[in-house]
Amino acid sequence: MSGVNIDAYKEIEEALIAHLLDKFDGYVTSESVVGGELDKLLHEMMGEGTRYGILLEFGGGERPERGGETFKGRIWEWSIVGVVMIKYVGDLKNIESNLRTIVGILRTLFDQDHTLGGVTPKIDIIRIASTEIMNVNDTPMYWLPFEITARDKLRL
Repeated sequence: MSGVNIDAYKEIEEALIAHLLDKFDGYVTSESVVGGELDKLLHEMMGEGTRYGILLEFGGGERPERGGETFKGRIWEWSIVGVVMIKYVGDLKNIESNLRTIVGILRTLFDQDHTLGGVTPKIDIIRIASTEIMNVNDTPMYWLPFEITARDKLRL
């Protein structure tokens, strides 16, 4: 991985967590938006107060392509896979309404700031998947997966 700086990914992930906390204000807390710490997030969500959580996972990295060939510029593209989790509590109509709101937030996540305040040259959400219902310790949860790409200039 010559020229690849994983610290650059970590910097982007930290800025992304701050961005998600801002955009999902009222839904999540600093303890319920985590990078790579599923156990910590699930422990937080099994408590009484936390209904929403966001998990970010490293999804790999590669040099982007242009015209079918690998771009020779000094750019790296990171993939960040995320999941919004909603603990099922109460009314199904309310959860479905909240899911629509969350999809709307995700869809426009970077419309006002596609650089995360200058941390990355470009960040974008490229996919929002359909929801899945999972049980965690006999507690039903909705999982809404999404994928983000973020570009980084190679720091040699």
